[in-house]
Amino acid sequence: MTARRVAVGLLLLVCAGCASVNLQTYVGQGLEEFAQQFLDTAMLYDTAYREGAITAKQYQAWADAVPTIQATYDRLYQLWASGSDPVSVRTELRTLRTTVAVYLLKLQVPVR
Repeated sequence: MTARRVAVGLLLLVCAGCASVNLQTYVGQGLEEFAQQFLDTAMLYDTAYREGAITAKQYQAWADAVPTIQATYDRLYQLWASGSDPVSVRTELRTLRTTVAVYLLKLQVPVR
């Protein structure tokens, strides 16, 4: 094996490692952004309920979903922190974001 082939092989190995680290970082940022989205949505629900913009039934639907959302987030965070496959964590995080987005859309109440 020539020195050039060895160098190219090492370079490819290093580049593959960088891509993995970058994806891990990207997923970590996504988890952080989701946490803020979740907190913002929770505050919107609290405010909407307190101001009478939504009914107790609408608020309860959100409140019932919160423990599942939190548990899923905690599990994804633990998987990410342990270095698990960032692609699978990212995929599940997308699903979780969609779930919260649906609840956020439900807050869109008609203007009176």
